Amino acid sequence: MDERPNVLFLGSPYWCQHLSRLLNEHQLLHAYTWKRTFGWLVSRHKSICLVGLGPPDTHKRFLYHLAAFVLQQLRIVDRRIIYWIGSDVSRLRKKSRFVAGAVNIAGSAWLAEEVCGHGFACKERLFPVELPVRDKLPFPKKTRLQVLCYMPDAYHELHGSSEIRATAEALTDADFTIIGGTGSWWPGFPGNVRFLGWTNDVVECLAEAHVLLRRTSHDSLSAFVREGLVAGRQVVFTYDFPGTIYVASGDTEALIARVREFRDRNIDGRLEHSRLDPEVRNRLVDTRAQLKALLKDYG
Repeated sequence: MDERPNVLFLGSPYWCQHLSRLLNEHQLLHAYTWKRTFGWLVSRHKSICLVGLGPPDTHKRFLYHLAAFVLQQLRIVDRRIIYWIGSDVSRLRKKSRFVAGAVNIAGSAWLAEEVCGHGFACKERLFPVELPVRDKLPFPKKTRLQVLCYMPDAYHELHGSSEIRATAEALTDADFTIIGGTGSWWPGFPGNVRFLGWTNDVVECLAEAHVLLRRTSHDSLSAFVREGLVAGRQVVFTYDFPGTIYVASGDTEALIARVREFRDRNIDGRLEHSRLDPEVRNRLVDTRAQLKALLKDYG
């Protein structure tokens, strides 16, 4: 008899589908999204996981949390898990019965610490992703520094759009490529900036870059950062993670100084690949190990 847990993922549609696909492909458990809720309901050993949903601070989120809570109280589900993966933590407040009564996990150590700081026990669980690169890529042979950024148009402020804009305008002798959006928030952007929108060919973008900027004010250890580190790129990040260059969110002056330093090194031929500890590299590229860690929470 199949004793693997059956987990329903609700919340962020994209990330719920992503987790469900990976877990089913690796056959570690039976994963469901809302479209297959009935199949999940008639299964055994059920758990429910709220992904990137955040606290119950709106009517819609409250209904999700209430439904999961009631199902657990009725013993229809064995476990109720909240997976904190980024800006959802910024809305968290103390004394939520729904949050306190769930198993809380977070996609990075700093997010877990933030959840704990609000009074809720929380464990780190690196969000599982499959990286398209597994080793260093040669730098592009360009004298102008090539900077790659991720910036969706929606909620661009949360991704550090003001910092990116100020840096690109200050360093007109460096080129900035921005993926994830079309730049609707920046009318009349200068000639050293280009927007590619959503792209599925991240490897080509990485190969054409010297430096990556990830300037989000609230984030987990994103796939963008991991891809950059494994590809050997210099990654300027708003969190202090091994292999990255830490510049605090909002410190535009320090960011400009760092990028200017990379520009000068590139011109002089002194720009080096980032250095990543082998154990850290293995942790970032081992998707199956990331998935297996979740089994401890899902039953």
